[in-house]
Amino acid sequence: MAHKDSSVATVLGWKCCCDIELQSLADGSMSGSGFSGKKNTGVKFDISCYRANEGSRISVVISSEGRELDLSGVSESRSDVFTLDAGDFFGDHDALDLGIPRSRLVVLIGQHTELKRSFRNSAFGLTYMPPVWELFRHSPPSSIFEWGPGRSTLFFAELFPEAEIRGVEHNRRWFANCAQIMEEFGARVQIEHRHLEISPAKAEPYVTHPLWNPDKKYDLVFIDGRLRCDCAVIAKQILSENGIVMVHDAHRKVYQPAYQLYPGCEVAYNTAFLSSRKDTIAGLLQDR
Repeated sequence: MAHKDSSVATVLGWKCCCDIELQSLADGSMSGSGFSGKKNTGVKFDISCYRANEGSRISVVISSEGRELDLSGVSESRSDVFTLDAGDFFGDHDALDLGIPRSRLVVLIGQHTELKRSFRNSAFGLTYMPPVWELFRHSPPSSIFEWGPGRSTLFFAELFPEAEIRGVEHNRRWFANCAQIMEEFGARVQIEHRHLEISPAKAEPYVTHPLWNPDKKYDLVFIDGRLRCDCAVIAKQILSENGIVMVHDAHRKVYQPAYQLYPGCEVAYNTAFLSSRKDTIAGLLQDR
């Protein structure tokens, strides 16, 4: 763990995802406080993180509506990812949970404070990331493709520091924001801008963009932009043998026909996890 003033704790949990800046203390530990909502609203998190002989340790105090819960945990070797059990603090599971366990809290200690500020607390959209960690913790992806890059790109770049990340974005203003990520991570993160409209001199491939490099295969394909069903069709052609396709906002019925294209399909954390092999994602929901 790098003890620098630029460290950030990304908290992923039931309707309480956020980035919290951590400050280095004289004893080598780090601490910080933050809220899940903007303007100091929502669930509050007080976080302390430090090293011990057995590895990085974390202490998290969750406060909400007059209730408080103390949690602690140890990260796995060579990672700064902590999985904590919040019990019934956020209530019991119900049909509206969209596959998001209320009891699980995941915290990732990372860097890039200034860059994350520019995404306006977009960590709230990262609820699907805990199963990504579970699926790839023992065999990280070497190549990732994204339709709809952004805060997810930052997460992938930090969690999988050896991965090559490629992406395509249709919105010019958002693309300019994503360009900051390329500047930060260099050649291993490359995002391109492609128009969606088809008109004279403007027909640029957004959906078919990865097919222009037909020999390139990806271990993880993330779909969180426009025309997601069409992107899912192309994704099957660029997927590696044991690769995973993620379609965000799985509850939207307009996306669900695309799931039938893949033999393996599990929905968790409001995200469809698709695979060309059933056994690749079998058991994804066993910990719910």
